[in-house]
Amino acid sequence: MFLESGSIKAAAESLYCHRNTVVNRLASLRVATGLDLHVPRDAALAAVLLADVAPEA
Repeated sequence: MFLESGSIKAAAESLYCHRNTVVNRLASLRVATGLDLHVPRDAALAAVLLADVAPEA
């Protein structure tokens, strides 16, 4: 949700959770992957890696 909006507040509202939960999850993602979604290059890479791509038939 954060990648879609770029807003912690909007992501928290759409996920029905507190904004600090979103902040903590983004921090956990940064520690686990080294990607900071506030950096446009990292956000683009994460979007590509997380894209739901259907296999070719």
